Formats: sequence, structure tokens, C-alpha cells
Amino acid sequence: MNLHRAHRWPQLVRVVAAVIFLSTVVAIFISYRNRSTTNPRAGDAFPKLSKRLVSVAENVEHRRERGAETTLFLKAARDEVYDDGHHELTDVVAELYDETGKPRGSLRAGFCIYDPTQTLVIFQNRVSVTAWDMLSLETERLTYEQKTGLILSDQPVQFRYPHWRGQVVGIEVRTQPGQEQIIFKQHVRVEIDSSTGSTNQIIRLQSDSAYATKADASVHLLGNVSLTQSTQSLRADRMVAVFNHERQLQHVEAQGRCVMTFQSESRISEVRASSMKFLFDAQQRLHQATATGGAVATVTDAREVRQVRAFHIEATFVPSSGGAVHVARVVGDRGRVDVQVTPVKGAPSEPRQERARLSLSSSEQKRLVADRIELLYQPGGRELDRATASGQVELVLEPLAASRAAERKTIRAGRMEIAFYQDGNLAETLNAQDVQVEFEPLKPTSARAKRTTKSKQLVGQIDRATQDLTSLTQSGDFHFVEGDRQAKADTATYDAATHIISLRGGEPVIWDSRARTRAEHIQIDVQAGTSVAQGRVTTTYYNQEATERATPFQQQQSPVFIAADRVEVNHENHFAVYTGKARAWQEEAYVTAQRLELYGRERMMVAVGQVKSGFYRAPAGHQTGQARSFVPVFVSAGRMTYQDSNRLVRYESQVQLQHADRRMMADQLSVFLKPELNEIERVVADGHVVVTEPQRQAFGDQAVYTAADERVVIIGRPARIEDDRYEAAQRGSRLTYLMGDDKVVLGDHEGSQRVKSMRKIQ
Repeated sequence: MNLHRAHRWPQLVRVVAAVIFLSTVVAIFISYRNRSTTNPRAGDAFPKLSKRLVSVAENVEHRRERGAETTLFLKAARDEVYDDGHHELTDVVAELYDETGKPRGSLRAGFCIYDPTQTLVIFQNRVSVTAWDMLSLETERLTYEQKTGLILSDQPVQFRYPHWRGQVVGIEVRTQPGQEQIIFKQHVRVEIDSSTGSTNQIIRLQSDSAYATKADASVHLLGNVSLTQSTQSLRADRMVAVFNHERQLQHVEAQGRCVMTFQSESRISEVRASSMKFLFDAQQRLHQATATGGAVATVTDAREVRQVRAFHIEATFVPSSGGAVHVARVVGDRGRVDVQVTPVKGAPSEPRQERARLSLSSSEQKRLVADRIELLYQPGGRELDRATASGQVELVLEPLAASRAAERKTIRAGRMEIAFYQDGNLAETLNAQDVQVEFEPLKPTSARAKRTTKSKQLVGQIDRATQDLTSLTQSGDFHFVEGDRQAKADTATYDAATHIISLRGGEPVIWDSRARTRAEHIQIDVQAGTSVAQGRVTTTYYNQEATERATPFQQQQSPVFIAADRVEVNHENHFAVYTGKARAWQEEAYVTAQRLELYGRERMMVAVGQVKSGFYRAPAGHQTGQARSFVPVFVSAGRMTYQDSNRLVRYESQVQLQHADRRMMADQLSVFLKPELNEIERVVADGHVVVTEPQRQAFGDQAVYTAADERVVIIGRPARIEDDRYEAAQRGSRLTYLMGDDKVVLGDHEGSQRVKSMRKIQ
């Protein structure tokens, strides 16, 4: 994100310099000083004049002295003297001196009223004042009170100085010791011409009124104050400039509805505040600029609006080549600082090389809020080096379009630092401490809830062209929460392109209300709602119901464990796949395979590759008149499918079932379990069936085993039974016998059967 605009502040040096002219004007009139302690009121009128002319003289000179020093010298082309002693002078030239007799300036007027017995001198008609440093004033009426040094005019006053010109309506100069002051009464207008070549550098200053005071070496502009230069301006209700004893500008302060603007062909920059202050060093270079009281800085261009809000914004400047200055540091503090960057709706797309100069992509709004934000600049002041935010930092990244996949990202931290590329004022990395990151879908669903991550450290990588975050790496006690799903690790990395969070270190673990999984590496795809764990994976389902009865185990309250090299879980669809030496078990019951698939919604498990199971049991043998005993049943196969809905376990590919000393082999095997019990109700074997028990084997295309009476039905073309005890063999399309019994029922079809025992022929 591009917060860089403060390098424009040095341009204000030329603008605020406009107030310096007032200090020169003050110095001119301070010389009209008398040691009298009497200070006449501004409204005092000249005594009533006589109209009886006594004499007329040509080319007359009048000199007023204090001791041996001349304080006022008047020269007129015509002098009319009246009987009350006053003189009316025509085409007057007045020379002004200080207390030591040193010339301070001269004054010309078309007419002057002068009375040696009075202290008041009135100049009228094309009055012009010329002082040292080539300053001139022009007006139609000017009153000079010699005793008090008070100079008054209620007329428009024009003033000029090299590269300066201006006007004011009404002027008052007070020269009493300790009270020296000049007042510009109304409509102050000043223009300063600092143009070079064809460049327009006219600075215009305006205010309703102004005054300058010698005691505190200050110049005050009051009411609707504005300083403008071309497309740059500073406006305020009032403004004050303070100088040192050498008439060097120390600081300028603007107060009340301050607005500073900069405008170019490509952007408009504006700063608003209750007050602004500009400090200058001994070489009259801008050293510091501040905006205080609801400060708002806004930069608008064709693609985006950048805005900073703070109670106080301060910029520090350092000297650069050619006597100029450049910004070194900008700080916003004293309350919450709010930086917001918003794309302009409908902004045209730009080529990649053009987008590289922009601060963010056109699809996202950024907002940074903190107690304090500091910007540090590279040497030269045009390129940002880094930005630091501290104190309850909050960075919000919000898409403008509320699509199904869109989400608001909020990074909260105790401290955050953004480093920038060497050129372009483009952010490169983001570092934060004591971090919490929130991902909130703009259109939440049951499957897409708000998620939160926490860690001690965070490092974010930012794309140079789009200024979007491409990755976030969090380290130090990382914790992830999404709904009832949580995860922990030492380090986690979020890839914005894939929406995957990778957890490593500190024995990563992910859990929810149903299960907990540990592994060496866990990946969470937050967009797809999936997770992948790899390396010594162990999952603990808190009970059988937690698996949604997808596993074939019987104990409802005992935990179910699954271990594998890898597991992939689709949390939305309640689907999990364990691969690589997978093993699921509960107490003594187990299923092992190269791949285990759990389908929660279907209440089904699929095991593939070198399957072995031992989770149900069968009667120990043919027993009569006594309580039956059961033994575990073990099966190996190439594939196993368990369906809880019909209590069916189906095996495929080289199936071998064994319980006690009995064995059944087939291409396919279906085991039907009793409801609520992991006991065999019946077994159906198909394809190359072989059933063995001690000294007896049965062969056929299909076998059906019923556990209630331990009956085995062998079907084949033909089926056969071989009994090694009696060296007998039976053949037929359908053979039935009881486990542990030597009787065999032979029948071709139902209703036509017979019992037949046969001896083997030696």
C-alpha cells in the first residue's frame, strides 16, 4: 500500500514565505517612534483648522529635531501658512530618520497638513512611502502622529517590494516602545512573484485583516486566510508567523479550518486539520510540519483514493542538495490513526508496467488503523523505506465485490512494520508481532464460517504489481480457529493464490468436535474446506459416533484411532482418505490397508490394498446344549467395504477369512453382521471358494455360512467336500454341512436331496 505523499510538504516553504513581507513593513514604521508614553486613540481627529491664509512660500523646508538629531525633514514646492499656525504643503517630500539620525526612508504626497505646535501630520493625495530594501507604499491619505509615532490610514494602501506587490484597506502603525505593532485592517492581498523562465510561481496571500507585533516578532493573518501558488494552496481562519531577533522565520502556524491542497494533472492531494504548524531551521529551511486536531490527508487519482485520519500528523525534513529539503519522517499519533486506500469504481485497467506504479489492485480496499503510524523515507525523500504502526494495530483488506469466495481479511497486532521496494513507493513485506488474523466471508454459509489465526510473529509477502498480499507466514504458538475446527503448530504459511494454510513444527495438530489429528505437516485449504496431513499421521475420533458410524467398530463410547502416512479430509462432505500403512483400531478391533476411506454421510468405510481386518467374531465351533463361545474373525483381502446402513462388510481380491482353526478363501466375500453387534450373522463367498477346517476342505463357486447353526452351503459345478478323516469325498451342485459335524447333505435342487457319505478309493 502506498502511503507516500508527504514529500510534497517542502513546497509549502515557498507558500508560507509570503508572510515574511509583513516583518519588513513593521520595521519601516517602527522608526517613527517617540519616547512619549502618551498613546492617542485611533479615532482622534486633527484640530479644527483656520481658513485665514497668512502667507505663501515656494520651495520651503521644515526640519524637526530632537537634540542634535533630525527626526523629520519636510520639503514642499508650496507652503501656505494660516493664522492658527498650521501649514498646508503642496508636492511634499518627507525624509524619515531614526533616533540616531540615520535615514530610514522617504515619503511623497501631493498635499500635507503640518503644524509645528501639534504632533499630527496628515499626508494626502498620491501618498507614497519609500524605505530601505526598496519597499514602497502608496495610498491617498496617511496620518502621522509625531508624539506617539502612530500612523493611520483608512484608505486602500498599495505596497511593493522586489517580487512582491499587494494591497490593504486601512493601516495602523503603533510605535510606542514595547507596543510596536502594525495593523492591516481589511482585505489584505499580497502577490509574490518567484517565477523562473516559463514556470508560474506566483504566490497569492489573502486575509480579512492582519497585524504584526515587534515584541514577540510575530505576524498575524486573521479571517479567511489563504496562500495559493498555481494549484497549491493553504487556507485557514487565521495564521501567525513568528521570527527571531534577526528577522528569520522560526515557525508559521495556521488555525481554524485549515486546508492545504496540491493539484496536478494526475492527482489531487488535500490536508485538513484544526491547526497546522511549520518550523524552520537557522537557514530558513522547513524543518518540521504538523497538522493537529482532526487531521485528514487525502490523495485522489484516477484509480484510487488514499486517506489518512489522525488527531496529529507530523512530518520531519532534512536538508538536501541545492539548499532544498526533503521529508525524512512522517508520524501520525495522539489517538487512533486511520489510513484507508479505496479503488475508484470503474477505474480502467492498466498495462502491467503501469500497474507497477499503483498502490493496490482494483478489487480490494485497504484500511490500517493504529495508535501510532510512522513513515520513514529513503535518502532523497521521494521513496518510502518502511512504515511502522504500533498500539492496537488493525489492517483490514476488503474486496469490493461480494462474491461467494470473497472474504474480508483483518490483521490485528501490537506492532506492524511494512518494508518497501527500493523504487516506486511499493510495499514489499509486512512484519507484525502479537498477531491475530481474521478471515470473514462476505457471504457466509454453513460451510464457510469466520476463521481466526493467532501467533507471536507474522511475515507477509506483497506482490509488487498488484500490492496484494501473496502469502502470510505466522510463527510462534500458531493457533487456527474456524467454527468448531481448530489447529495448532509452531509455524503456518498462508498462500493467497491457493488459499492453503501449511502447518509445520511443534507437532502440528488439527481438531474439531469429532476428532483430533496430529502429523509432521498439515495443510488446510480454507477455500475448498479440505485439509491434508502428512508424516506420522494419527487421528483420534472421540467415540464411534464421532466417525458418524463410518468405521466398523462396536464400542459406542470408546475412541477410534487411525494412523497413516497421509490423510486428506473434506470437512464439508465428511470424507477422509488415509494412505500409506493406514491402520484403524478400537481396543482390540482393527482394520489395516494401504488406503482407508471414510464416508461420514454414507456411514461407510473403504479399505484398499493389503487389507487386514479383525473387528467382529463368530462362534468357536458346533456346540450343543451349552453356552456358545465366540472367537475373533480375521480377514485379509485386496479391498474391503463396510456399510453401516445394512451391516455389510464386503471383501474383494484374494480374500482369506479365518476364525479359530477354520478358514474361508474366495474372490469376493460378503459378511453380514448382526444389528448393534459385531457378530457374524452370515457370510457369502463368491469365486474360487475354499472352506477349510481340520481334516476337511470344501470347494465351490459360492459358499454361504450361517452363524446361527454354523451351516455351510457350498454351490459349484460341481461343489465338493473332502474329508481326510474318513478318506471320503462328496460332489454335487449344492452341498450342505455343519461345522464340526461329519454329515453332508447333497442336493441338486430344493426338494430333491439326500445324505450321502463316500469313501475315497485308494
